[in-house]
This record gives sequence, structure tokens and C-alpha cells, in this order.
Amino acid sequence: MADFAEHPELLDVPFSLANRLESQDKYEQAESIYQRIALSYPDKPRTQIEELKRQIVSLIRDGNDIEAEAAIEKLIADFNDHPGLAGFVLRSGHGYRRRANELRKEGLTAEATVNNLKAAALYDRVISEFGSSAFAASAYFFSGLCYRDIGLWQDCLDCCERLLEGWPEYKYASWAKRLAQDCSEKLAAQSQ
Repeated sequence: MADFAEHPELLDVPFSLANRLESQDKYEQAESIYQRIALSYPDKPRTQIEELKRQIVSLIRDGNDIEAEAAIEKLIADFNDHPGLAGFVLRSGHGYRRRANELRKEGLTAEATVNNLKAAALYDRVISEFGSSAFAASAYFFSGLCYRDIGLWQDCLDCCERLLEGWPEYKYASWAKRLAQDCSEKLAAQSQ
């Protein structure tokens, strides 16, 4: 690797592997790879970005929400032009959403609601700051799921409608249509 140390794509392979392990909840293995990269390439911007991302994932997983939010703000402010940023912010929302689902299964509905709102806030950031990215459609969809889970039917319906208007061929469009119909029925029942 020393012969290729300055090649711009050298870090893609270990980062891709670490990201894949992380998405499979194999955090210890991913952490080991990230640490080796950080030691070998501490001054590379990609390493700095990934280090912040890693911290954010860990903070969300551990429930250190104030620090996670501050780290997300720093990441967006410092690396706003990074092409993978919208996807990472979306995945950070998934971290809160995953935690919300776990809390709901444990019967902790108030805590689940808080985590769904935090996820929705991150999805809204993707929509507002990266609206032209490929991740905006997913942000609308997952925001809708968060709002559904906490009973905000109108907000859920709005997300589904915006998704279907802007991305009618989205991979979960049929699910979004059903979700929108369910929300309309809930809203109609509330008004009676």
C-alpha cells in the first residue's frame, strides 16, 4: 500500500468495508478498520470526515444525543460539499429510528416518540439542505414513517404526498401510497 499511498481512491476500499460492516451492526470490526485508517492517514480529509461520522454513530447508539447533534452540525458545516454527506445524515436518522423501534418494543413510548422526532429532524435536514440529492425521496419516506409511528397523521400524509409528487417511481412508492391512504382514513375518523 505504501506504493499507492497518494492514490485518491486508495481509501475507498477500507472505508467501504468498514461502512458495510457498520450497516450490518458489526461495530467492533468496523471500528478496528477505522482505527487503522486513522493511524495510517490522519491528515486526509476523508479520514477526518469518517472519524466524525464514526463518532456520531457511536454517540447516537449510546444515547448521547446532545453531543451527536453537535457533531452532526460540525460535520455539515465543515464538509457541506462532500458527496456522501446527504446519505450519512439520512443514515444517522436511521440510527434514531432504530432506537425508537427498540424503545417502542420495550413499551417506552415517550422515549420512542423523542427518537422518532430526532430521526425526522435529520430527515428534514436532508430534504432542506440536500433536496436535489438522490436521498431526498428516502428522507420523505422515512419522515413519513416516523410521523406515522407517533400519530402525526397530517405530517405523515404531507411527506407521502411530496414523495409521490416528486418521485413517483421511488422504490417504496406503493408503500407510500398505502401509508397516505391510511393517514387519510385516520384524519377522516378524527374529524368525525
